Amino acid sequence: EVLHTQGVEFGSRTRNVVFDIFTGKGQDMVFTVYGEHWRKMRRIMTVPFFTNKVVQQYRYGWEDEAAKVVEDVKKNPEAATNGIVLRRRLQLMMYNNMYRIMFDRRFESEEDPLFNKLKALNGERSRLAQS
Repeated sequence: EVLHTQGVEFGSRTRNVVFDIFTGKGQDMVFTVYGEHWRKMRRIMTVPFFTNKVVQQYRYGWEDEAAKVVEDVKKNPEAATNGIVLRRRLQLMMYNNMYRIMFDRRFESEEDPLFNKLKALNGERSRLAQS
């Protein structure tokens, strides 16, 4: 839905020479210019992952991950008095949602070595994208 309503903004971001090299001058979905090619890529990328059937198939996993975040917050005594920063826990939830779809597994905690490796690689990718 976001890709439908925010497509022009998504497909009109500034280009980056590094990603032009890696993506064949923006021929992937993320860095292509908004237009017919972008719409074609959007259809290819979203149809297999976000059909009603797939959403219903993974719904319980997504709900379980959200429930685990709530449980973790309830277990933390500082949450009620001082408040807490949820960014890292929500990041784990998002990684787990994707990991479940791809491998039918999840990371048990923020200390999981593979989770930390993936976060580091993603951070490196993000720094490259901004250069």
